Amino acid sequence: MDFFLNLTLGILALILTLLWVRKMFAANNRIHFEWATFVLGGFASTGAVYAMEKMGAQDASWHLPTITLGLSLLSTTLAIIVARRQPVTSLIDVESMKLKSFSLSIYGAPCWLVVSRRALDS
Repeated sequence: MDFFLNLTLGILALILTLLWVRKMFAANNRIHFEWATFVLGGFASTGAVYAMEKMGAQDASWHLPTITLGLSLLSTTLAIIVARRQPVTSLIDVESMKLKSFSLSIYGAPCWLVVSRRALDS
């Protein structure tokens, strides 16, 4: 149930983002939108959330979530590679990960979400 709510909100956010990006880039044609990073990062995020949701379900097979999580990690790696090739136009700011507080929040928030969710379900 949560997955479908998040999926609906994610699709709405995607549509609003595309409208905003189109309006913003129409005013300045010199800026290039990095679609590869956007798609790879989106698949990585969605795949990770879906895999964790399915792994936490009772009586669930581990095959599909494991494959999905593996593809999500591959997509993350590819997104980072693409982001490092063109850092000026990339959606992922790799330089921000050098800040300890920012990197801890990026890595720690999903872990905390999984732990708190498990605690609430038990």
